[in-house]
Amino acid sequence: MGRKIDLRLMAAFLRPASMLAALRCFAVCRQPLRLLYYYITKNAFASDFIKFRFRTPTGDLELTAFSPEDVITFFIIFCRREYTPQERARVFVDFGSNIGVTAAYFLSQDDRNVVYCYEPNSISAERLKANLKPFEGRFFLEEVCVGDEEKSVTFGIEPTGVYSAVGLAGEGVKTVQVPCRDVNDILSGIISERSRVDFLKIDIEGLEKEVIRAVRPELLKNIGQIEAETGEFDHQIPGYDRSQCGSIVRYQRKG
Repeated sequence: MGRKIDLRLMAAFLRPASMLAALRCFAVCRQPLRLLYYYITKNAFASDFIKFRFRTPTGDLELTAFSPEDVITFFIIFCRREYTPQERARVFVDFGSNIGVTAAYFLSQDDRNVVYCYEPNSISAERLKANLKPFEGRFFLEEVCVGDEEKSVTFGIEPTGVYSAVGLAGEGVKTVQVPCRDVNDILSGIISERSRVDFLKIDIEGLEKEVIRAVRPELLKNIGQIEAETGEFDHQIPGYDRSQCGSIVRYQRKG
């Protein structure tokens, strides 16, 4: 196995927040050295997948990584704790669920938590279902894109699945037509069923900003937190406190 180092990741790893996350890795992951090795080197796996076990408030959780990019996601979610739901959050919505890592983190924090997952990549969706099997009955998956209107879109799937996106094209990218649902229809249905959304996570490779802007005010009053991977984004939502942490914008409902 070649021992190449991703210099960009190494630079990020040496930041204080990432060093703290590396220390936390030893507390939450039962194979911390293996996880850190693939996080830093991004070397290809010697097999088709690698299983990792994590300590969580509800017990040990086994998740499968299918590429080094998945290991990076494990580190970001379980060790760096990219998303910061309040302890009392119970109803989660995950736009851009990929293989289910963030959903698994949310579900593993409390046996009462439920997650509504949205992932248009059929391969990632099958992997999500396998990773979330211990939580059957508490997660709900719809294989669609999420946008500001209902339509059919061209979705580009790259080999790892992590960076697949609407409109993605190029060498090694497979394009397919997939349904796109209106964010307001999705949220209104969940709020009708659950009365609220405690935490809305958005990571949909470039469409985050337009989706945030599209959510109707009458729905926002029933959403506690919104966190999205937008990059720098100074959009204000009335009734929410806004903060920025790296590429993540965070909205916390006031009061």
